[in-house]
Amino acid sequence: MVLGQRFFGRKGADPEIAVEHKAKIYESFSLINAFNAGDYLPCLRPLDLQGHERRMKEIMKWFDNLYASIIEEKRLEFKTSSETEPLNFVHTLLEAERRDKTLSITKIKSILIDIVAAGTDTSSVTSEWTMAELLRHPEFMTRVQKEIDEVVGYERHVEESDLVNFENLEGCG
Repeated sequence: MVLGQRFFGRKGADPEIAVEHKAKIYESFSLINAFNAGDYLPCLRPLDLQGHERRMKEIMKWFDNLYASIIEEKRLEFKTSSETEPLNFVHTLLEAERRDKTLSITKIKSILIDIVAAGTDTSSVTSEWTMAELLRHPEFMTRVQKEIDEVVGYERHVEESDLVNFENLEGCG
């Protein structure tokens, strides 16, 4: 939703890029949360003994290149579209950039990285918590599984539009 394209599922972005995008997000989380001697002994920070700083710079350069290409693609899409309203969040930022000359491409990329990272982390934490609760309550998990099988079946994945049809997951829709 943020980038105006799918990075998973049917009709997604290039599958290799999608897998790499996800991997880089999780690797950056891992580096942020890892023990870094330079955080505790500032005199060691310039040495980057564990290579965290170097690796994080490589990851951010990858994101920078990917998001720059997405922004350019969306910029062309927005210019040639007959729509008068922004089509996605990147278009909204490009419209804001057009109105406010202080919003640079660097700031737009930073906003996108922040939002994608925040959305990824909170979604994964919520999913882990949900699965843990289902495992703690097997009788409820059985009811949820049965309901998913009845509503969705076995031929496709659950989609957001299905949520309104789930009684056991009522708060999700």
